[in-house]
Amino acid sequence: MKTAGIYDLFLSEIFKVRKSKVIYVLMLFPLVITVYVGIKLNDSCNDPDFAPFFWQRLVQLIFGFYQLLYPLIVPLVVSIFFSMELKNNNIYRLFLFPVSRIKIFITKILVLSLYIVGSLLLAYSVLIISGNVLSALHPGLEINTYDMRHYINLLFLRSFVHVIAIMFIQFFLSMVFDGIALPMSFAMMCTIVCFVASKWKFRFLLPYSGLSTAFEKFFSQDPRFLSLDIVVGIIWTILFCAISAFMFCKLNFTKKQGE
Repeated sequence: MKTAGIYDLFLSEIFKVRKSKVIYVLMLFPLVITVYVGIKLNDSCNDPDFAPFFWQRLVQLIFGFYQLLYPLIVPLVVSIFFSMELKNNNIYRLFLFPVSRIKIFITKILVLSLYIVGSLLLAYSVLIISGNVLSALHPGLEINTYDMRHYINLLFLRSFVHVIAIMFIQFFLSMVFDGIALPMSFAMMCTIVCFVASKWKFRFLLPYSGLSTAFEKFFSQDPRFLSLDIVVGIIWTILFCAISAFMFCKLNFTKKQGE
């Protein structure tokens, strides 16, 4: 019997995941937030003294939402994704075919990463587009003479590292705990702790504070990408990728009764 390849499994996962409404929340919420912020910010563009601070203000308003929502929406997507797999016995059925578990694990991670990267790319694109649209609507301010693209690029690259780390941690928790309640409770607790203890010097150890840290580095105009919080985020990613792969290959996913 022919063994299914990663590409075949990948297409199968895409077909299954696209039916989930929570994926559309992940993909579209940056668009909704940016349009809302752009409309609100348009009134401030009438002030000539506002131009030098336009990009900072735009990023501040948008990332005020992102640093709270991404550490919660990504765990929600991962938890529902894995819960749906268990509820519908999709994993059990996959194990009946001559395909290795590590291939199944890789395809699931690739699909989740694809949608998360797509969400961040959309968030980045609509931020830049909204800034350029407002610049075109108010040419007298010469907004684009204050170039912040380098720091915006770094902001989203840093955010990507931390969001991927969160994804792997939540994937592991979703395997260990049945349902979405405990994984989501953990994500909410970590996010709240990171906000409450915003001055704690070891806050960078929690990837759930990563978007806030990236946001702070944007405002301080730190030109470096590699920093201690990024290194920690990469370590979390590698660690939980390895643990999740091992657990996925060893755990006994039993068939749900009545399915």
